[in-house]
Amino acid sequence: MLQPVEIFPNARQTLRRSVAHLDSDVIAGRWDIPRKHRILDMSDQGMRVASGTRLKCGEHVVLCFTPPGWWLHGELTVFAEVKRETRRDAENPATMGLEFIDMPDGARADLRHCLRGFPPPLPTAATKVRRELVWVDVLVTYTEDLGDRVNTFEVSDRMATLQTRDLAPAPLSGLVTGGRRPYQWKHAIA
Repeated sequence: MLQPVEIFPNARQTLRRSVAHLDSDVIAGRWDIPRKHRILDMSDQGMRVASGTRLKCGEHVVLCFTPPGWWLHGELTVFAEVKRETRRDAENPATMGLEFIDMPDGARADLRHCLRGFPPPLPTAATKVRRELVWVDVLVTYTEDLGDRVNTFEVSDRMATLQTRDLAPAPLSGLVTGGRRPYQWKHAIA
């Protein structure tokens, strides 16, 4: 039988961090001079910039910027590729998503370390869930009574028992709200 299912979009590879008051010079082949763009968020894989003039997806640019806490290394210059571009709407500026192409592994690790402690950007829209129909031979209905409520869910007949050795728990990302150093307790309750 055909059964409707909800498909959630894939998560990002790395957690983006919101950086304030940070600019980047963007050098593109069709521009005469470098143009300054405000960085909206950044990860060790790329950045999103507010842009008055957008470039097409697939174009290569050179980025020159100084990440927060990067005072020891000076300015960072990397090649990047435009991965996505969005138009300006009533509330948000036009943006470009840029992916770093040739960043050395050591610089990538340093950038990841510098961005630690910065919060992720606030979500601007609800997650878009796609609905599709899939063929299911048999649905098995499970019901659990928790006293104050009853949970009922249906799964397809393709189920298997998992052994503890088959599970490999791993964090999906770093701690989102963590600071640079652990919290120090100032008062104790006796």
